[in-house]
Amino acid sequence: MVVRLLIPLTILMSVIITSKLKAQTKDAPFKTEILVQDSLAFFGDLAIVDDWLFAQLEGQEFGIRAYNAKTGDLEYEFGKRGRGPAEYGSVIIQKGIFEHSLEVADASNDKNDVYDVNCLKKKPPISKVHNCIIESEKTISRRHALILRNNQIVNHGPTPEGLLSLSDGGEFIRYLDTIPADVANKYKKPIRVTMSMSGRLAKSPDGSKFAYFADTFDRALFYGIVGDSVVQLHEQKHTYLPDFDVIDYGASSVLMPSLKFKGGFYSPTSSSKRYFVLYSGRTAEDVELQEGAEWRGFSNRIIAYDWDGTEQGDFYIDKDVFIIDVSEDEKEFYAIHVNRKLEQFIIKATLN
Repeated sequence: MVVRLLIPLTILMSVIITSKLKAQTKDAPFKTEILVQDSLAFFGDLAIVDDWLFAQLEGQEFGIRAYNAKTGDLEYEFGKRGRGPAEYGSVIIQKGIFEHSLEVADASNDKNDVYDVNCLKKKPPISKVHNCIIESEKTISRRHALILRNNQIVNHGPTPEGLLSLSDGGEFIRYLDTIPADVANKYKKPIRVTMSMSGRLAKSPDGSKFAYFADTFDRALFYGIVGDSVVQLHEQKHTYLPDFDVIDYGASSVLMPSLKFKGGFYSPTSSSKRYFVLYSGRTAEDVELQEGAEWRGFSNRIIAYDWDGTEQGDFYIDKDVFIIDVSEDEKEFYAIHVNRKLEQFIIKATLN
């Protein structure tokens, strides 16, 4: 039996913001401005490194674009579909563990590449861009992976045996966490259990701390490297479960969000000091009841956590978004917003 997980964009989104500043409220959010507007582009991810904002393109225009983070001007573009050097199949982009570096996680090709951004700023020919890769590691994830400080890899790719795993050189080391028993009991069949457990990873700048945030419910796990070991520092225990309806189509099945489904965390990232992650906690009914927004399928609520998993407060921006990143100094916040016409914008908030 093949089980596919379908979660509409109108449910699965949340936001993130920063700071040592005064937290914004729903009634006084940070104001945003449009940085990049491209009616033909569909962006799937963002990562800010130094003064370049990297945006991953989906669809036929697949690749990674680099924009000037201050002006929104297009500076460079690289990456294409394939299995060779600097070629990718399924991309998540994030800050790397080295200074001035960008990490590209490619679950389809079982690898994470780390680029020297200063090398990319020289704008090499696309055929030579692989020379800017300063590290490439094998992964075993089917969803998301991160390179840690000790060069081990943390992989998110649920199996009946576990949710997160460590690997090195493409070889499995051990599981870090299991799927909660109440989720396993709810969906019974292992394939349905694992498909209900999606989420994303984030890490500290030096790769010594990392976290997993579930996007189908409100569970988060926080880890750190202590000596030669990876240990769990904190677990945010869930208050509700992933809630899907299983629809059978003969030899295949589809998991569809039920009327009780609540969006969880989405698009975790970090500054030089802490994690930020979008959070929804809203059902489809909640979304329909809210008024006064262009597109209430996403969220404008951002939660900050310290490296050990202690919540540090909520922040709000004036638009619902589904992808975010924050500058290392927490002075700017970048996000992707979609309006009712399904037009995408990269927006920017300057923080007090």
